[in-house]
Amino acid sequence: MNQQPRPKRIDGLETIEILVAAAEEELAAVGSVRFNLARVLKKSGISKSSAYHHFGDRDGIIAAVELRHLLGDIRAANLYIRNLIESAADAQSAMSVVAGLIVYSGGAEGMRSRVRRASTIVSAQSSPAMSNVLRDSQRDMAVFLAETFQIAIDRGLISPRVPVDGVAHWFMSLVFGRLLVDITFDDDAQASWTMAVMDSLNSLLRPQFGASGGPAT
Repeated sequence: MNQQPRPKRIDGLETIEILVAAAEEELAAVGSVRFNLARVLKKSGISKSSAYHHFGDRDGIIAAVELRHLLGDIRAANLYIRNLIESAADAQSAMSVVAGLIVYSGGAEGMRSRVRRASTIVSAQSSPAMSNVLRDSQRDMAVFLAETFQIAIDRGLISPRVPVDGVAHWFMSLVFGRLLVDITFDDDAQASWTMAVMDSLNSLLRPQFGASGGPAT
């Protein structure tokens, strides 16, 4: 009887994708407490040694799923900002919406989201696979946000004092600055932080309040 051809060796990135997808289905079905790694490995066809090589242990695989969700949330937020900039009638309306988002994100749910984000990013540092994914995604999202700021420049909405890539990285880092304010549980500190951020945004971006937003060139 003819033997079946042996499956080709899959590379590291494909292994990661297959395993994380299977782990995501497992978590959605039974949650983190009942998460069964053996079942995930059987479904994905990935060996235990390979899984541990990429993610360290069971908790590392769960953290990889959380990282995927985190990156998805950040991409969605960046797309929202892009749509806002592309559709804003003028700088005043754009900055008003940004201010509203900053205030809205200061609630209890916003704090829980920031805590999860910080925990996931810290966990990612223990896994080379996750650390690489996080590094590349951070770079890509910073580039996307910088391009969004460039669209705002082209539309005459802002005239930044510093390069847009620096503004993009600074803007993305605000989530961790706010987390330090969160843990004070001080409403006055939250209000003061929000005022400082909006003042900083206005200073860095220099919104062109007297001009309407035209099409990007």
